[in-house]
Amino acid sequence: MEKAVNSRIKTADFARMCGTNKRTLIYYDEIDLFSPTERDENGYRYYSEAQYDVFLVISALKEIGMPLEQIKNYLDHRNSELLNKLLIAQEEKINAEIIELLRIQEMIQTKKKLLKIGGEVVSNVVVFETIPEEYLILSDLADSSDHEVVMPILYNHLSTCHREQLNVGHPFGAIISGDSLLNGEFDRYAYFFTKISKPLQSEKLFRKPAGIYATIYLKGDYYETETTYDKLLTAILQEGYAICGFSYKEGIIDEIAEKSVDAYITKISVLVEKDV
Repeated sequence: MEKAVNSRIKTADFARMCGTNKRTLIYYDEIDLFSPTERDENGYRYYSEAQYDVFLVISALKEIGMPLEQIKNYLDHRNSELLNKLLIAQEEKINAEIIELLRIQEMIQTKKKLLKIGGEVVSNVVVFETIPEEYLILSDLADSSDHEVVMPILYNHLSTCHREQLNVGHPFGAIISGDSLLNGEFDRYAYFFTKISKPLQSEKLFRKPAGIYATIYLKGDYYETETTYDKLLTAILQEGYAICGFSYKEGIIDEIAEKSVDAYITKISVLVEKDV
């Protein structure tokens, strides 16, 4: 039987066959990654059918994020053990990227949910609602109204949440103790917090208790809260409730959604129980 002869495939035809373009094939040749089987006296490149599978391997490795230099090194020294190590490393990289993409997706969903809430709430009206348990990452203890004291604690908290990728779209919030609230110290922050969607292993995790919360939505400047807190405290007393936990101040609509501070919406709530 006559031995089969490899066909001479022109660059354009081979590129079309592989779903790429001539420029890519020429570049791969120039960096000595993937070269044609022959060149004629005019310098035209020709490829063979046998090279098709090799090109598919290069494309697959590139698709999973492997740099061309690393692909070249693999092709020059390829064996099953080396391929297995490379695939394990790339799989770990892809898994990390998937986790980050899921976090970003959750952040988008959270922002959409906050926009919906902000569009539906009635501001400056106190309601009493049952809220399920929520999960917060707390800052270090501040227990102060001194800007010079609380701001470094806030900055450190935000830095930690960013470094540990804990932000899932909720603006940071502030916690005020019940005693501070009753004493009219509405800017005396006990802690700052970042809300997360599920508990995790962290010494900073705080489980905000389920229960009845007196809630009011402030429209306008996040820091101009005195009138809003006065109205909240008055309603709690009139409805026969007593404060039994922290007050939470958290952004719903903030600077990422609105340019004007007058359009900001802040949720203020405090855990209460019936006074007996």
